[in-house]
Amino acid sequence: MNARTADFQRIELVLTKVDSISAMGTRAALIIIDLQVGYMAEAAGTGDVVQTIQALRAKAKATGVPVVFIQHEESGFGPGDLGWEIAFPVSVDETVVRKRSADSFLDTDLEERLHALGVKSIVVTGYSTEYCVDSTARSALSLGFDVVIVADGHMTSVSTDGSSALTADQVVRHHNNIFGTITYAGRSCTVVPASELTF
Repeated sequence: MNARTADFQRIELVLTKVDSISAMGTRAALIIIDLQVGYMAEAAGTGDVVQTIQALRAKAKATGVPVVFIQHEESGFGPGDLGWEIAFPVSVDETVVRKRSADSFLDTDLEERLHALGVKSIVVTGYSTEYCVDSTARSALSLGFDVVIVADGHMTSVSTDGSSALTADQVVRHHNNIFGTITYAGRSCTVVPASELTF
């Protein structure tokens, strides 16, 4: 069995899991992590991923699914600083949660906001794959949320100095493989392409 065949078999297994999650009727929220102008300038595959996220955002809003933007800030990168702003306008019916670490739940009110909305599962998208997407997804699972990772809805930065052992595409595929097989007792974690995702 080659790697490509294994990937297709994994996707088929995940789609079966997602069908069962949809049938449960649990309330979901779409989480969009760190889609900020400064980060988009250094990310790989920005155009395609942003287009994918925008399409999911429209689908979520059309079906009444809450949309939550996560906005990172730190010293020198905050309100008024170049590139800190979210890459496209946020509408009044969407939520913005600011964070200061890779984990979107740490020292924020994200968990409380999701519980107030009756959310049981989150659909995770954004930047960057191995930091904020990974940390947020793992934290959500530990807090009792089911998690769906959008396979083509997250991205990472491009290494320009050759210091990274993996290309940006390899990082994304590696994390998709991990989250497609990871287990948390009493929770589900699945990975699906955006085209197969239903709210």
